[in-house]
Amino acid sequence: KYYKSKSNIIQLVDMKLELKKGNYIISQNLYDAIDKALNNKQGILLLHNRRGYSLICQCNECNFIHYCKQCSIPLSLHTSSNRMQCHYCNLTHDIIPHCQDCNSTNLSFKGFGIQRIYECINKKYGSYKIQRIDSDIMTNKNKYIDCIKKFNEGKIDIIIGTQMIAKGLDFNNISLVGIINSSLGLSIPDFRSEERTFHLISQVIGRAGRRNKRGKAIIQSYDILNKTIKYAVSNNQKQFYNFLLSSRKELNYPPISQ
Repeated sequence: KYYKSKSNIIQLVDMKLELKKGNYIISQNLYDAIDKALNNKQGILLLHNRRGYSLICQCNECNFIHYCKQCSIPLSLHTSSNRMQCHYCNLTHDIIPHCQDCNSTNLSFKGFGIQRIYECINKKYGSYKIQRIDSDIMTNKNKYIDCIKKFNEGKIDIIIGTQMIAKGLDFNNISLVGIINSSLGLSIPDFRSEERTFHLISQVIGRAGRRNKRGKAIIQSYDILNKTIKYAVSNNQKQFYNFLLSSRKELNYPPISQ
């Protein structure tokens, strides 16, 4: 499904249909758009707002999911450190060898973080310069600034990043932006998750199509009928505001109450 703004063409891709074709991370639409942008020597920005390699560790025997003991957040696998980490309190420890509930060793890591996205893109476009930007790899401000400078100078072809790349940056050579899974933030049990997801999608779309150049944004989602996703890609702020305020009133959430 296509939407248009003043400077961008926005395409919403149903990843449930792509899954049937074997594309569970990157859709064929996004691959085709990346190919075109690279051939035209234009910059590409891909966002996936989850650090690490895999998002959860689950037992295949009893379906138990391993959570952080301090704050009950699923533990993520980080292959760079070969450790598991809680993204809420940042507690890390060794990879769990067996299920903490049934003691089975039949465990698997599911879901995908930005490290896996980088691996996927690098496997297909390894001849190009690809840079990952997230808090795990950008250990200081100067390193971050240097990456952004190189990207604007055309020395980096593809940036794959978390929300660090969505806000407050003015890129002059981007023709394509993509969100790998725009539905991801909606699963967080926080009444502000819809508001934050709307803002993030809007901000990423705004990174392309600058300097009077027409850009393209491809928004992948496993729930294309979700109202927050639909209002964000169509830039319908008024309808989203009314939708969100109605649910806040019904549940007596801020700004209706303190």
